[in-house]
Amino acid sequence: MTIPRAILMGISNKPSRPLAPPLPPNSVIPSETRDPYRLRTASSFRNGPVPNCHISSRIRLPLLCLLLAAVLLPAPGRNGQLAADSKPSKKEYALIFGTVWGPDDRPVYGVPVRIRRAQDKKAKWEVYSDHHGEFAQRVPPGEADYILTADLKGVKTADGKPLHQVSEVKVHVDYDEREDTGLHLAP
Repeated sequence: MTIPRAILMGISNKPSRPLAPPLPPNSVIPSETRDPYRLRTASSFRNGPVPNCHISSRIRLPLLCLLLAAVLLPAPGRNGQLAADSKPSKKEYALIFGTVWGPDDRPVYGVPVRIRRAQDKKAKWEVYSDHHGEFAQRVPPGEADYILTADLKGVKTADGKPLHQVSEVKVHVDYDEREDTGLHLAP
């Protein structure tokens, strides 16, 4: 046997006072038929009176207290922070952002850039320059030095001359920050 939802929620379908007779449109509603909580017009009685549904007083007070407590009391998170402040943050990182410049001081597309820590011998990351000649790589935050080199095997100018990098680029990162740099190529 299922119990109707309205009974479980404490909603009563019984009117609390006698129903008023339907009134013709555009007439004035006498003060004794007015609802003290909502002013009705004559047009609202056309389809019959609005059912007077209410929540029983046994449920109303605890529900109101629960709602008030949820709004006013802060929800503690970890380390005593509020729950809204303790959202899981994304992993912190530093960003090395750069541009590969050609011999004519224009950005170069499709050049592989290798990034390694200064104390390492092999490159840990390899990125490619985009159509604007730009590249970006996330690295761990904290104090560190990085060396950037361009892998120019098979890259030539329009004349057919091979390109080489002017010098290795050294980038120093202190915290979770963005470091901008550029790699210059020459024939």
